[in-house]
Amino acid sequence: MTWPSHSPPRSSPCSEATAQRNAGHGIQPVGERMTTGEYLDLWLATSVRPRLRASTAENYATIVRVHLQPALGRVPLAKLTPEHVQQMLGRLAAREPALSPTTIRYVYAVLRIALGRALKTGRVLRNVATLVDPPPKTRHDVAPLTGPEVRHLLSVTMRTA
Repeated sequence: MTWPSHSPPRSSPCSEATAQRNAGHGIQPVGERMTTGEYLDLWLATSVRPRLRASTAENYATIVRVHLQPALGRVPLAKLTPEHVQQMLGRLAAREPALSPTTIRYVYAVLRIALGRALKTGRVLRNVATLVDPPPKTRHDVAPLTGPEVRHLLSVTMRTA
């Protein structure tokens, strides 16, 4: 026995099935036209500036303007991939003058936070930044002063004081 179908004919089975599946999970369809740059501007205006300290918001805005917009701004948000993020991080690491590993990690962190908000608001189906390994931390070996070096430092500072 075949059950009658009361639904209209499908124009695109894959996209309609995906839309129905996503609707069942409370996910709105992702806008194909919004670029990553447009989203980052929206994120700064609606999520960062109203919620964070002014200095933090300004730091995030600088990272977006100087690093993220030039690298990823024209990529449609729905088409942003882990490869885009990895390529951006590679270009930042190879850049002259060189950026510090801490700055590159900060750029990565700002993008990850922004895409996390996009995921929560249903603008993306996954946070592609979390699929990329973060840049490694650099460790600096610290050589403590020896006893004679400490005595010399103290004697010099006492003479100049």
